[in-house]
Amino acid sequence: MPCFKEWSSGARPRARLTSVMVCLAVLGITMSFAVLSLSAAPPTANDDAGKRDREGITQSERKSSAGSKPLQSPLLRGLQQSIGDLEAFEESGTAGALTQQLEQADSLLTSVREQNRRALSSMNRQQRVGRARQSPNLLLITIDRLGWRELGCYGQKQIQTPRIDELAEQGLRLSRFYAGSADSSAARWTLLNGLNTGHAPTDRDDRFRIQGADRTMAQWLWDAGFVTGFFGLWPNGDLPTQHGYEDWSGFLNSSEIAGGYPRSIRIDGAEISILANQNGARQISTNRLLTSELHSWFNDVRSQRRQFFAHVALPVVVDQRDGTSESAAQMHRAAVENVDRLVGQLIDVLDAAGLKDRTCVILTAESGPAPRRGDVVQSLELTGELTHAEHGLAEGNLRVPLIVRWPRYVAPGSVSDYRAIVCDLLPTLCDLAVVSKRPGQTDGVSLLPLLVGRDQPEHPLLYWETTSEQKGQIAQAGAWKCVRLPGSRDVSLFNLEDDPGEAVNVAERHPEVLQKLTR
Repeated sequence: MPCFKEWSSGARPRARLTSVMVCLAVLGITMSFAVLSLSAAPPTANDDAGKRDREGITQSERKSSAGSKPLQSPLLRGLQQSIGDLEAFEESGTAGALTQQLEQADSLLTSVREQNRRALSSMNRQQRVGRARQSPNLLLITIDRLGWRELGCYGQKQIQTPRIDELAEQGLRLSRFYAGSADSSAARWTLLNGLNTGHAPTDRDDRFRIQGADRTMAQWLWDAGFVTGFFGLWPNGDLPTQHGYEDWSGFLNSSEIAGGYPRSIRIDGAEISILANQNGARQISTNRLLTSELHSWFNDVRSQRRQFFAHVALPVVVDQRDGTSESAAQMHRAAVENVDRLVGQLIDVLDAAGLKDRTCVILTAESGPAPRRGDVVQSLELTGELTHAEHGLAEGNLRVPLIVRWPRYVAPGSVSDYRAIVCDLLPTLCDLAVVSKRPGQTDGVSLLPLLVGRDQPEHPLLYWETTSEQKGQIAQAGAWKCVRLPGSRDVSLFNLEDDPGEAVNVAERHPEVLQKLTR
């Protein structure tokens, strides 16, 4: 459990003890340097740079690898450099062990500093009193690569999704909801930051990778006093705990869960081996692991009597093990139906914990079907009458499901054709949580009026751009959609009310609309 949790409840001694232990560890390493420098034999002119030490590593190999892992602490960086520069450590065969100890001490020191920073931040967290104390818990379920008509409640006939359909019957379903991008990483960036792709930073190559400067929805809700947890797939190259999530259980890439029976799971940064799945065994499924983790977490936060924000990120993982004779469409169908079962199990865990009436559940897709999987899209009719294209700017690439269940507030079985986008989720969650400190900039609007049956103002202009160098763009207002394809100067205009399949370009008929959308 992170130390800042302990501090927030007044238990500071543990955090202090950890800091002292780090200092002692560093001092211990420093003392080892002093002893070694006195006892190690000095190098001679006949030393062979290719001679291997006790660890089987040559001096040249050791020097080339020294400093390969940059350390955060200046003191430890200096000690690391000393190991690479002084041949005495090579001769004694202790260079590798000392380097490893330095890396461990640096990792622990960095962790403590982060925990202390979070402990100080916790002093400024919003107190959950008054209206804020009455706000619901929040459960966000996002599914990567899920088409608009991929669920039974949206008209799908070939794929069976009874559990998600049941969730839709208990709440509200939006028929015109959009992902932030057809690109998975860009879609995830817009989801967590509440900004469209046009506002992604341009001063870095990986502009759609979530970084420390990006304040995610989890950080806003954590500041508001919520317990925050992440469960599932986090393919960002770092950890969710660096972006506002106090706790997390899951995986860093889809290959870890490709077969459905992972050999390990990561819990709060530590990798835990699953012995029952080693050496090809298949006993504990991904579904069972995530359900178990969420069950434990729900019980923990309920015992603390604190409101929570849980984000469950699920990929549609197709099991492509060697020897299968199933078609791509059949494997995709099986993967979606497996996700449906997992969603049902997660909802069962929530309801069994007695949290149903106090929790707003939001289910959506991070992004639509992969642009290059047109064969599967066509075979299973994943986008219905909407066009799906490789350039990623068609309605079938961007329109995705959105389902909201909030007992006593959202009317069961309701359907809305209100035009909304994933950027709306951040301000919606802030309204649901009665957040006092809100994002200064967002490209979304709160959907709270829509959820509770009040008048919802028309959404302003929606905007997308592609992630490629030859930028493609979309501007959409009301029924009008203006599109510039990547690498082209030509602009097309479609009326989505009359032509949802984007078959007829009406730019020449409506120059005034085109001018308004392209200015």
